[in-house]
Amino acid sequence: MIAGLLALSLAAGVQAQERTLLPGYADLPVIAGDPACGLFEAEAGTVTVTDCVTVPLETLNEVFYEYVGLLRRSGWRFTGGAAIVFYFQRDRPGGGCEGIDLAAMADFEMLERPESKPEDMRFPSMIMFMKRPEVACVAEGL
Repeated sequence: MIAGLLALSLAAGVQAQERTLLPGYADLPVIAGDPACGLFEAEAGTVTVTDCVTVPLETLNEVFYEYVGLLRRSGWRFTGGAAIVFYFQRDRPGGGCEGIDLAAMADFEMLERPESKPEDMRFPSMIMFMKRPEVACVAEGL
């Protein structure tokens, strides 16, 4: 597991070392994946800041859970979620809570096609970090 993450980190090169995820909000280091997909803002007519990394589909779960651990070690508490989206939050100094939604996305239907090949597991997938400046405060999830 660690060797695979190290290989991913080395592949991302210097660019990964120079970037943080959700800069100015969470300032999370890039621990694995390629941060080339970068920041973008948009969600159904509202502005939501989202940052992301791309990873090979074959390592999606492993890298996703590494980011779960990173968020927890960085002071974000897990408050729920299932399947492809986990929710985290932390208390704001002035009161209330702010959050991050961590989501994994991939084209799994592609793998079910008859013409799918083992090398398709290297198809890029994304891990997204969505900034939620205002969320209802809840206790830590299980």
